[in-house]
Amino acid sequence: MIATGLKAVITCVDPRQLRGEFHTSVWDGPGFRSPMSIDIGPLVERDGFVFWDVTEPGRATASGTGGG
Repeated sequence: MIATGLKAVITCVDPRQLRGEFHTSVWDGPGFRSPMSIDIGPLVERDGFVFWDVTEPGRATASGTGGG
């Protein structure tokens, strides 16, 4: 998948199951007309999961506001 140009960021990990429980957000690849512009928030832990929130550039994340 990487060799085809797919670009993604891991956005959520269950630290109790690091070998296979995770979520990604794809922001560019062969099916995209152009890359999506994204901002990646701070690394935070909520409800037992570790998150890197992905937002539109300039928009606050729930992590950044202390919510969740």
